[in-house]
This record gives sequence, structure tokens and C-alpha cells, in this order.
Amino acid sequence: MAKVLIIEDGLMVQGYLRRVLRVAGFQVESVLSGEEGLKAVREYRPEVVILDYWLPGANGLTVLSQLKLERPSLPVILLTANDDPEVRREALALGADRFEVKPIDPQRLLDVVQGVLGPARG
Repeated sequence: MAKVLIIEDGLMVQGYLRRVLRVAGFQVESVLSGEEGLKAVREYRPEVVILDYWLPGANGLTVLSQLKLERPSLPVILLTANDDPEVRREALALGADRFEVKPIDPQRLLDVVQGVLGPARG
């Protein structure tokens, strides 16, 4: 199964995402900040990133920009508690593959992750 990196500072949300993905067979790593996330992308080499918008130090858009500079083809799902149309537009313009709003249903999470990976991966 594919390797997923979760960049999420909320421990409850992070734990929920991790559990859902692991039960489905994904290999999952998680970190609490954008800085840790960028380091983890380099070391863990995930096939997809789930990125929270609100992070300590730098927001998800800043982290997304850096991720896309380093690995342009890496699928990134931006996850936020606030469905702000402006943030959505900016995230998609910066290269986010998907923009999803919390809370996310387990089946929706799996569908979105599988969707960005494509049918042959996952």
C-alpha cells in the first residue's frame, strides 16, 4: 500500500486520520508542524500528503508552496476546518490536488486519497 504523510497539529484529528488510513492498509507517518512535514517528505518519501491549513509557524499554503517546489508531482490534499472560497482558490492555484473540509467521513477520506493516487496505486 501507498505511503501517506499527515501534517496536522491537532492530535485528535491526526490520530483519527492515521487510524482510518492504517485500517485500510496504508503506511502512515504523521507530524505536527510544517517544518517537520517538509523534513518528513524528504526522509519518508510519501506518495501522498494530507496537509492541515492551520499549522504552528506557517500556514498550510506556505508549506504547500514549498512541497510543490521540492516535489511538484507529489499529490497534496489540503484539509481545513474552514471552507473559505479564497483559501480554496489559492490552494488549488498553488497545486493542491484536493481541498477538503473537516470533519471528513472515513469513506470520503479513503476515496479522496485513492483518487489522488490513481487506481493502480494505493
